Amino acid sequence: MLRLRRPSFNLAACAQAVRAVLADPDKRRLTDPLWQSTEVVRSLPSRLVRIEGWRTLEFGIVTERFKAPAVVVSPRDSLVVRVRLKSVDGTRVRLVQRSVDAPALAVPRGYVRLRLACGGYQIRAVAPDRCTTVYVNALDPNGYVPKPVVRTTMPDRAMTVAKAAQAAERHRKTGKWR
Repeated sequence: MLRLRRPSFNLAACAQAVRAVLADPDKRRLTDPLWQSTEVVRSLPSRLVRIEGWRTLEFGIVTERFKAPAVVVSPRDSLVVRVRLKSVDGTRVRLVQRSVDAPALAVPRGYVRLRLACGGYQIRAVAPDRCTTVYVNALDPNGYVPKPVVRTTMPDRAMTVAKAAQAAERHRKTGKWR
């Protein structure tokens, strides 16, 4: 049986600000330099997702596009089903997504569609200026990516949560998202 350990990060940052950095397309560039765009292809009724102890905030099909990390690699596109949840006590927010097949939604010219086995995060407020965050991203790039490119891009991916916390802290100090 495969066991995936999900590291939990204790952050000196407001949970709401960390969520804003991770979820808001206008702020996504702060944590992912390869991100180009996010588009909600179809919103689905939130009543279709029922999980005890959680309220469904968003449910739908989403596509995202990412720049190529190097000239020898094609840019990537993803098509996922996404659900965003909030705990009924209001202390936690989760975003969960997984690739879906939709033959009617063609891969954009020049892109390769990656396969996201599981991706998402949970942010839990533990104090007004502190939170814990769990972040998971397991994907198949759907094609060969040279090892030097992987070695260059993977450390950046691993720093997503730290970058979100840094952006939230900068926002707290300056009032600006940059």
